Amino acid sequence: MPDFSIVIPVYNAEKTLHRCLDSLLTQTYSYFEVHMIENGSTDSSADICREYASKDPRFVLHSLKENGGPSVARNIGIDCSAGKFIAFIDSDDYVQADYLESLLKGFETAEVVFLGYNQVDNYGNIIKTCIPYRKDKDSYHNQLIHLHSQDNFGYTWVKAFRRDVIGKHRFSQQLNLMEDELFVCEILTTPRKIAVVSKPIYNYVTGNTSSLMGRTHPDYCRKVDIVYKAWCNLLENYDNKKETLSYMADGYVNRCMYYCYERNVDIKEFCGQLAESTFFAVSAIENRFTQSVKNKKYKQLYIMKSFYNIKNKLARLLKR
Repeated sequence: MPDFSIVIPVYNAEKTLHRCLDSLLTQTYSYFEVHMIENGSTDSSADICREYASKDPRFVLHSLKENGGPSVARNIGIDCSAGKFIAFIDSDDYVQADYLESLLKGFETAEVVFLGYNQVDNYGNIIKTCIPYRKDKDSYHNQLIHLHSQDNFGYTWVKAFRRDVIGKHRFSQQLNLMEDELFVCEILTTPRKIAVVSKPIYNYVTGNTSSLMGRTHPDYCRKVDIVYKAWCNLLENYDNKKETLSYMADGYVNRCMYYCYERNVDIKEFCGQLAESTFFAVSAIENRFTQSVKNKKYKQLYIMKSFYNIKNKLARLLKR
């Protein structure tokens, strides 16, 4: 039985898949299995997966007839996993040689291990390094808040789990955005022993325009609200719950404002959803945007969006 089960959703990843899988072949810890969930790709991704599966029995291919999204793929990977620990890697990313060895040390004392990572471009140049930090004497909830503030919480790949901690938890198949943060919130609602790997062992590649993050979601506010409610549940017994959730709500409102300005969404429909959301109701932000949303001044919101985009276009022209 392998110690680690690694789940990799694969969809039209022919340009990056070799790099991802090769990084697992060079691991200093070899007791692992890799579940490649091929999600109905239209490129050569399936052939690449078959290539690795034919050469190394640790690599297992699961082929889907059509793209069911990352949640479906990850859930299949969890269901097929036999390892004591489960980790997730995106097919356009790759890991350091000591990735598994470092995680294993974390699992000596923990049920969930958060890891450091490099944000890199397609050429491997480091843009930013994120190292998780926590204070051992902090309360459980304070540790989670600190990890969230360091951008070391929501992504599925930024942590690994004991399989008994995952248990019956699965990724929501109704969400195709922030489903990973919802998954983590639900697992951590029950207090878990946490460890951190204080060095970058994962390489998160930015600039993938085909990713779900790059697509426009007309129901963005509703999806954000689902995650906000999961945080409300997670922080139910936290002493500073009110202040923390209010701060998070402010952040979500800001994110929705810029999403409205920068994406091709129907302003009336989008802002109507925002006005109905739980986080908007508790946010303390008062500005022209929030006032216009509350008062349903959609023409004013359209004008504000137009001015925002004109200003950004002028700024880009001036930089040239």
